Amino acid sequence: LKELVVISNLRTEYITWMFRSAPNLEIIHLGYATHVKDSTFLQTLAEGHLEKLQIVIMIEEVQVERSADLSLLTVEALLSGCPLLRSLGDLGAWSGITGPELGQIRQICFEQNLDLDLSSHQVLRRFLGMAGEERQSMLNLMTGPVLERIRLAQAAARNNQEQQRD
Repeated sequence: LKELVVISNLRTEYITWMFRSAPNLEIIHLGYATHVKDSTFLQTLAEGHLEKLQIVIMIEEVQVERSADLSLLTVEALLSGCPLLRSLGDLGAWSGITGPELGQIRQICFEQNLDLDLSSHQVLRRFLGMAGEERQSMLNLMTGPVLERIRLAQAAARNNQEQQRD
């Protein structure tokens, strides 16, 4: 397992178990409903898990959307424990980080010339970097159900128009 995406309501014990069970984990995307806390990352890093995030040269991502329970402790632990980390979610949506703290993190990244994306654009950036069939597959995955509903609605409208003419 190289990429973990969890957006549903799931106990943090299961998230921690997945971290421990996936030594090759490179990308972590967790939605708001996962309710991860500072302790989730601190404990996992302290136990030596998430090793791939520490030693792999490839682009690495950790994104946790709109967290009410993450703070600077998690940011500091990830930065010190994962020196090759390239993307760290949208910290502005973490309730445990204030505006001035976010400004300080950005200033540190600038002063130390860290190649660290603190925005929420990782998925979009990865999509734009895709080419050909891989990009089309991702587009179909993201838009397929919506486009199918639009197509069905257009077909139904055409059928209704044809019936009204007859």
